[in-house]
Amino acid sequence: MKNALLLVLSTVLTAAGAEPIDLSAKLVSVLHDSPVPCIGAAVIVNGQIIGYGASGVRKKGDPTLVTRDDVFHIGSCGKAMTATLIGMLVDDGKLRFDMPLKDLFKSEKIHPLLQPVTLRQILDHESGLPANIPQDTKVSSRGTNSSPLKQRSALIRTVLTASPSSVGQFVYSNVGYATAGHAAELATGIAYEDLMRERLFKPLGMTSAGFGAPGNPAKVDAPWGHLANPIPPGPRADNPPAIAPAGTMYFSMLDWAKFIQFQLTGEPAGLIQPTTLQSLHTIAHPGTTYSCGWGHTPRTWAQGEALTHSGSNTMWFCIAWLAPKTQSAVLVACNYGIRDEAAKTCDQAAAMFISEYLR
Repeated sequence: MKNALLLVLSTVLTAAGAEPIDLSAKLVSVLHDSPVPCIGAAVIVNGQIIGYGASGVRKKGDPTLVTRDDVFHIGSCGKAMTATLIGMLVDDGKLRFDMPLKDLFKSEKIHPLLQPVTLRQILDHESGLPANIPQDTKVSSRGTNSSPLKQRSALIRTVLTASPSSVGQFVYSNVGYATAGHAAELATGIAYEDLMRERLFKPLGMTSAGFGAPGNPAKVDAPWGHLANPIPPGPRADNPPAIAPAGTMYFSMLDWAKFIQFQLTGEPAGLIQPTTLQSLHTIAHPGTTYSCGWGHTPRTWAQGEALTHSGSNTMWFCIAWLAPKTQSAVLVACNYGIRDEAAKTCDQAAAMFISEYLR
């Protein structure tokens, strides 16, 4: 009966072109006894965005309330977006999933063990590339006048000459996704950020999309990231632009939901081939549980396999849960980065919405 009612709700919303319902009031209780200043969520049922909302304050110590259309930094939940861009370029014939590093970066010196590593291995975190960029590189790339593309080029030139860890084994790598993003730049002659705007954000109507820490340090016009205290927006309030493909993006909850809706339905048609999208959601070989920006895990409420990912730049936190079989999802984000407390609060909200809308 419950699923039938949700199907009716999503059908009515679609037919009427109605605004998704406001979930903000449902989030108020989640913030009780939580250090999280504000939290946002969105719910998709049967391929339709049925609601989204936000609750709390934009900045600890400031009374300005969050709105449901405010933006949240999604960290590594942006990896699925980078993988989707790569899939689009595969469809265009500009890249191949089985393309090795030696062909992706023909003019670069590459460690012999890295030369045969494929683009798909990079997207699956099986490349052997390091997890993160060296601390001295990270500091020097914040606040620099050098373009993100030039920063990525310098980073990739450095990491490709270093000896990798175990190639073919899962080692989570932000550098790997930066490498994939730079491969897209070389294949197209267009900066990664512009590619994302042109190929993904604009076609999906993700008008709130941006890179880096949202907001103005001189005023509280957007949520601020937090550790124990607020972090003023600026270069040091996010990871370096060099690793933007690994996750330095922010969106409103509605716009993030538009991307997830696209992942679940493949609509609007023509942006990516259905077989390519399916390959992004399929593990490459038995024994692995990750593919192209998504973790795979069985869940009864998903009626089978769920796709999931969390994201954090250490000042924000988010979680996505997708049920491909039912084309449904729950997304939650908050502006607090102390992981245990942020994850606990976001998990509580996710469980609440999964129980109410997806079971």
